[in-house]
Amino acid sequence: MRDAVNLGISKIITNTDRKFHSDFFAINDNIKTRDYSLLHLSTMTEPLRLGIIGLSTKGWASTHLVPPLLAPPLSSQYKLLAVSTTNPTSAEASAAKYSTTNTTVKAYHTPESIATDPDLDIVAVSVKTPNHVENATKVIEAGKDLFIEWPAGRGLKETKLFAELAREKGIRTIVGLQARQSALFRKVKNLVEEGKIGDVLSTSMTSRIPGPHAPWGPTVLTGSEYLLKKDNGATLLDIPEATFSKPSRIFLDQSIPYPQPQSSSTLHPK
Repeated sequence: MRDAVNLGISKIITNTDRKFHSDFFAINDNIKTRDYSLLHLSTMTEPLRLGIIGLSTKGWASTHLVPPLLAPPLSSQYKLLAVSTTNPTSAEASAAKYSTTNTTVKAYHTPESIATDPDLDIVAVSVKTPNHVENATKVIEAGKDLFIEWPAGRGLKETKLFAELAREKGIRTIVGLQARQSALFRKVKNLVEEGKIGDVLSTSMTSRIPGPHAPWGPTVLTGSEYLLKKDNGATLLDIPEATFSKPSRIFLDQSIPYPQPQSSSTLHPK
């Protein structure tokens, strides 16, 4: 099987010494990882044949995962051949959007169908964490290499399940760490670790999520309701913890709600 590499944004996790911090799904220092870069990709003679579960015409996968794969230099290293969504209509629309003159993208609407496609080397799972087990296990059982969005499952139990199944099948697993691997956060982390800004005793984090229906606001959209449940693994604390290490105490001392937007119309004479 071709060597599974990261999609330009992640780290490969080896099949040994897997330990996970379940609170916020931060990778423990005991996990052994190895960086991959575009230099490694250049050693591949053929592009990896990729399928994506959860890729529709809009949403996270369409805005954060696919664009880099369709542009140089990654466009010569990966070939998108299949998509899968829960709805046949949206799957067909997505397949049509990403098909090209030379490549027709296949449309599936079950994890089993895309996972068993013999023309694929690796399948990416980009769905909400409550649906990780249903989709990722099908990919692993089919013997395909797996890319899965962070966090890998909703907790330690599900993450261990993926690790054990992957070890049994002998496949490679890749966890998406887009934010952690961004140049900005890596630079900040290095500054802290090297002591270039002194000893960090406390930090203040200011975040802004535009309303009126922000994921953790007073009202949320139906599609974002799952973010309100802690057991689903949604959190904004992963980047601060990865950068400054796990805090001993967290204080939430201020919240500035956005006012309800008001609309008005004014007619201007010509």
